[in-house]
Order: sequence, then C-alpha cells, then structure tokens
Amino acid sequence: MKNEDEERLIKLTNTVSTFTTNTINSNYTINYVTESKVSDEFNQLTDTTSVSSSYDLSYEAESNVTFPIYLSDYKCIQIPKGIRRNVKRLPKRVLKKIDSNINVAIEKCFIFVSNLTYSVFRDDDCWKSLSSTVLHDQLKKGSDNTYVYKNIIKALSYSTNSTLPIIECRKNEHDEDSYQEGHFTKQYRFNYSYRNQNLEKLDIKFEDNLDKRKKYHRLEFGQANQNPIGKNLINAYSKIILPTENEIKKRGRELVKLGYQNRKGKILTFLNKKPKSFYSNSKNRTFVEENLKQFEYLVGNNFLIPKIGDHKSGGRVVDSFNLMPSWIRSMIKIDSEPIVELDYKALHPNIAMSIYGGVDYQISHEQIAKDLERPLLEVKIEHLSFFNKRVSDMRRSPLFKYYYTREKDILKKIIDDKESKGYKITSQKLFKKEVDIMTTCVEELNRNNIYVIYVYDALYCKASDEVMASEIMKRSVQKHNVYTTLG
Repeated sequence: MKNEDEERLIKLTNTVSTFTTNTINSNYTINYVTESKVSDEFNQLTDTTSVSSSYDLSYEAESNVTFPIYLSDYKCIQIPKGIRRNVKRLPKRVLKKIDSNINVAIEKCFIFVSNLTYSVFRDDDCWKSLSSTVLHDQLKKGSDNTYVYKNIIKALSYSTNSTLPIIECRKNEHDEDSYQEGHFTKQYRFNYSYRNQNLEKLDIKFEDNLDKRKKYHRLEFGQANQNPIGKNLINAYSKIILPTENEIKKRGRELVKLGYQNRKGKILTFLNKKPKSFYSNSKNRTFVEENLKQFEYLVGNNFLIPKIGDHKSGGRVVDSFNLMPSWIRSMIKIDSEPIVELDYKALHPNIAMSIYGGVDYQISHEQIAKDLERPLLEVKIEHLSFFNKRVSDMRRSPLFKYYYTREKDILKKIIDDKESKGYKITSQKLFKKEVDIMTTCVEELNRNNIYVIYVYDALYCKASDEVMASEIMKRSVQKHNVYTTLG
C-alpha cells in the first residue's frame, strides 16, 4: 500500500503539469580565502567606490539545488547539447575507472553533468557548489562505498592538446581544489565551450542509477513536505496556471518597447536570431529567447520539488518559481486569477539593523539614495551583496559611507562578527531571520486557506487574497521585531 506522501506525489504528478507541448515547442524537449584581520579597516573611509557586480545574495540559496528533481519523472535529466557526444568520445580507459560497463559509466557522467545544467542560465561566473556526500550517494555502485564520483570528475575534466575538458573545478591560489571542510564545498562549472542554453533531455536507463534517483526523489519530496514553506508550495502547484509561449513573447515585446529592466538593471531585449555580440553592452541585457529557455527548463518537465537549503542559506527554499525570470513569473495565475506581488521594503538592511542594533526605525533605499546622492537602482543593486562582502569590499561599496556615518555602531558589530566568524556569517544570519519571518507568514496564510508562490523575501498571492495576505505579512514581520513595511 502506498504511503500518504507517495499518494500525494502521484496526485500532483497527474494534475500539476499544465505546461504541455503546445505551450512551448523547443529543441530540447569558494574559493576558501583565509580571513585577514579587519579591525584596522573599520575607521578607514575609501575615496574609491564601485558598484558590486559579482555577488547576489540569492545565488547562495540557488546553489543548494544540488540535484534538480522534478515532481513528474525521476528518470529524466537535462544537459547542455554537445556534452552527450563528447562524453561518449572519452577514452575507454578513463570511463572504465568509473564502471566496467562503458554505458553505465557514460550515464553516470550525464547524471553528474545534470547537476550543473541550471548554471547555464546564470549571468555570473557560473561556479556551482556540489556536495561530495550527495554525489557519493547518488553515483556509487550499489552499496559499494568506493568514491566513484571522483573518477567521474576526472573523466569530465579530461583534456588533450586538441580537446577541451567538459567541466572545471575551482582552484585556490595554490592551484588546489577550493573547499574548506565543514564550510565550503567544491565548486564546478562547465568549460566555456558548453556554456550555452540549448539543452537536451535524456532518460536514465540503468536500474542501479534509477533506484538511486527514485530514492533521492522521494527523500526530497518528503523533506519538502515537512517544511512549512515547501508544503505550502506543493499545495499551491495544483492551483497554478502558466503562461503560454505566445503570451510570453507578446508580453516580452510590450516590455521591450517600454524599456523594461530587471532588478539588476539589465535591459530586456530580443535576440531576433542575432548573436549577443551584435548588441552593445550585451552583459547589461537579458534576452527574451534565453528567458524562455530558462522557463522551459524550470517547468517543461513539471515543477521542481522545493529544495530546502542548509544553514548556509538560512533554510531558504528554492523551486521553479524563484529561479524564474520575474517578468515571466508575474504572468502566472492562481485559480485562474492574476497574481499580486507582496514584498518587504529593504528587508535585509532592516534585518541587519534588528540583529546587530535592535533599532526601532526603518532603513529605506530611497533615503540612502538621497543621502548619498546616488541613483535609487544603484542602491538597491548594491544592497543585494553589501552584507555578504568581505570587509575590504564593503569599504569600496558606495553604501559604506552611509552606514559608517549613520549606523557606525552597527557597522562595527557586523565587521567584528565577520572578523571572528568569517565574512559570510552576516548573510547567513540575515537569511535565517528572513526565512523565520516568511515561515510565520506562510503558516498563518495556510491556516486561512491561502497558498502562495514564495520568492525569498516576497510572496505572490491571487488578487482576491491581497488584503488578507498583506495584513498577515505586516503582523508577521512585527512579531520578529523587524521594522519595515510592504512595498
């Protein structure tokens, strides 16, 4: 007899997938650095400031999607086109170190590669953390404790004078693999030649690999279902209606005409079958066609099972919808109604004020922009990374002057915390309190039979629930002694 979770999973599998072939028809079905002492840096203001372009706090949570597992089919994986052919061309002596059966070895390489697939949609340097523990559990042969995944890494890193590696492992200044046990896992990325966004779908065929995927699939669903935010999302999925390809393209054309920019200030643009190099400042653009491919990856096989982050991300939850381009996400409907976005104003700065200062007033992007005589968008973008920076990088940020002048005691506490516990401790504390606030929101919403889309510090509800959801969100943030309002 099936247990309750399995019955629920089967029900979702049969009802959730409203995204069918007539919707989109496409061709694809820490570096550990020793912390330097920073106490002497606190009382130094720098004359050189720059806008951060390297780190968005949300990427820390996204990296926890080690294995993107879909609700519908544990057999199916997606990898960038071209990799399948080149894995099969690897020397037999290299593949046989993985498994004596060459075809099994090849399939294990595909499974490893699929963990990096989402990184092709990211606009940073594409490094992605992969847990060695999870890799071992997923790729070992039967119950054998031989570390097969290490041979897979060697195979995918194989190169000659005439061939390129498929993946790269991040190195430190000593040219050694970059990780710190208990703090940072190893990071990998595709070789530049594979960083395209054309994907192909593959089905896993070998029984041992299938059994491990199935076990992991059920484990992920069970963990998601025990988490308040994850359980809310699972209940919301059956109510969601996705936009069609034509609707997305039509909306894309409208936004392009309006000069739409995403939250990072990137201008929405149509490629129109031209290479990116055709467009000036292509790095400051986001392209409709690529956003569509990302959308297809995230929902084309059904929705991702919500992934519960670890302590490094404060328990943030990652799923199909917070990985989705925001302009496409806004087109989703719940129970056939348009959705409304409800988010807190400058939540992380105000959480920082609460944790490190216990202040009873609100920090706003607008006031900081006015005080610094800086553009509002620049201030918003800088706040995405400011509290996660090393102190030397914080000092170069245009925001440092504001906090040094207006919140000097709090800034010093943050710096002392980074000095004693590592520079990422601040963002971990912010993530944790953010998740606590959003969990309080979601639990009360669900008690009122309201199920929402969760995007870190924002929630999306159907229009008819807006008033009640807003009141619940206001009460929830007050319970956690953070002073901010909805924006």
